Amino acid sequence: MMIFRSKILAAVLCLFLLGDSVHAAEAKGRFESLAVPVAAPPLVFESEDHTAHALREHKGHFVLLTLWATWCGPCVKEMPALDALALGVLKKSATDGLEILPLSEDRDGAVVRAFYTRHGLKALPVMTDKGGIAPEAFHIKGLPTSYLLDPRGRIIARFDGAIDWTALDVRAFLQAQMRGAL
Repeated sequence: MMIFRSKILAAVLCLFLLGDSVHAAEAKGRFESLAVPVAAPPLVFESEDHTAHALREHKGHFVLLTLWATWCGPCVKEMPALDALALGVLKKSATDGLEILPLSEDRDGAVVRAFYTRHGLKALPVMTDKGGIAPEAFHIKGLPTSYLLDPRGRIIARFDGAIDWTALDVRAFLQAQMRGAL
């Protein structure tokens, strides 16, 4: 998509389409489970140490894939809650078995690491969409956009916009989706 080639245009699109961070009560209508799971597109991304990884490497696990960018206002508001969810997952919470992959549309992992440091994010891995192909591959309308994938690598739920991942009803939704997919 041409619009994601310009950070300025993409940032304006983020702010215009998505507005402020979504509260949990508002999230229910925008986080939807898919009636029929669909295979996630093949995707290759880069970790902080510049190693290439494929989404298919995470088969066998539930994956919460979030497409975001450091220059996207709603993304900036969402990331601390995603980090808190990741911390909960690391502590063996009710979403045990969930891998969280925040995939940044920034091309430089150092920019993402600096963002994490500035915002006190500790549990999230640095992953970048070096080739900038994720927005087109997933047909997204704006950032942030998140997908819940089942252990077979199929998309079972989608969320367009920022979300408070710490909200109890959001966590309950994730747990219900994970239980329903087994």
